[in-house]
Amino acid sequence: MDRQRIKELFCGFGCIVATVEEWHNFHRHDEIQFGFYLDGPVDYQLGGQVYRIMADECVLFWGAIPHLLRSSPQNNRQYWVTIPLEVFVRWGLPEDFMHKVLNGQLLKADHKRLRELDRMRLEIWEEDFAEGEEKYLEVIMLAMESRIRRFGLESEVGQTESTAVTLQDRGLFTKVYDYIAKNFYQDIKVTDIAEHVEMHPKYVMTAFKKSCGQSIGKVITMMRIYEAQRLLTTTDMSVIDIALESGFGSLSNFYNCFKKHCGKPPNKYRLED
Repeated sequence: MDRQRIKELFCGFGCIVATVEEWHNFHRHDEIQFGFYLDGPVDYQLGGQVYRIMADECVLFWGAIPHLLRSSPQNNRQYWVTIPLEVFVRWGLPEDFMHKVLNGQLLKADHKRLRELDRMRLEIWEEDFAEGEEKYLEVIMLAMESRIRRFGLESEVGQTESTAVTLQDRGLFTKVYDYIAKNFYQDIKVTDIAEHVEMHPKYVMTAFKKSCGQSIGKVITMMRIYEAQRLLTTTDMSVIDIALESGFGSLSNFYNCFKKHCGKPPNKYRLED
């Protein structure tokens, strides 16, 4: 499986209620994705990790990480909202919650009590989006923000005290993340990113780390690790080819970074998957 088989999608701000269809390829998009399945269990792969989603759970993750539906009960129904990154960060959500999402984790929360309410409101939102009524857009956005805030309180990271993320330059933050997500497999440097956003490298590095708690270099490495995990678990490519395909300049650098982040070398990770 090569990079061209990751399907690039543009979802925008929207809502999808539909029968689950089988996906043969990984796909990615820049929006935050929130939703649930009517039936379970569903196995969903985000980067190199497979998550099991039960019928009474809702999930949220950043779609920039390549993801794939691996298995689902027949005739299952899916309910999703997609939220542009710039909208998501504008809400000033708790810092630990934001950092988990933007560092590639899939978060889950029980939604038994809200199951029927979630079904009804997503069906209404889908109708509103389909009709294209601009007058409903702000109302939907406020309702989505409220639901995501509650999810943040009830998810795995919702029980700790935290402060809201303050982004002084949200446009810069989203531009940098978007550039990294699309170019991490190349030999990119902070100077390349700074040139792309037309700002001084030191300012870009400082503003980015203040926004998400991670350095630009660490986020680039994270993206490369997720891609390497994906290739290790879904292809029979050699380890050296995976290292180069994921953006690591050398095999030794790949081994060191992979073991540091995953706790085991890539060859052992593949054998134990």
